[in-house]
Amino acid sequence: MTTKEEVLQSVKILAEQKLITKVELDLAFEAGSGIKRDRVPTKEHSIAGILSFIGGVVVFIGIVILLAQNWSTLSFATQALATLGTGAAAYFVGLLLGRDQRTETVGSALCLMSALVLPLGLFVVFHHAGFDVGGSGLGCVTGK
Repeated sequence: MTTKEEVLQSVKILAEQKLITKVELDLAFEAGSGIKRDRVPTKEHSIAGILSFIGGVVVFIGIVILLAQNWSTLSFATQALATLGTGAAAYFVGLLLGRDQRTETVGSALCLMSALVLPLGLFVVFHHAGFDVGGSGLGCVTGK
């Protein structure tokens, strides 16, 4: 009969050789111990997750109010940085935070904020470049 240490050493060797996966080990353990788990991963909506989405919307509203009050005094570079720059930064930080399960909800909230701000930034850049972005051509960009 083999000892526990021998079995664990065998598992380690098989894992190093990529001949066994963690899922296979979990299934074998569950079958042997009689533990039945729900195989469908569930994602609970925690208060922190909900508040992070609300925070993303509040930041978006704050940016819109700030820009609306000071729009005529801002230069093009400041307008583009405040809209397109904020949206791009929120998107990339959201992607980075979304890679870790612990910060996934905050990353999703930042991606939501970028999805709300980036169209405004694109409007600013296209409008300054002389494209007719307010016309009736849906999805079309035409030059003046």
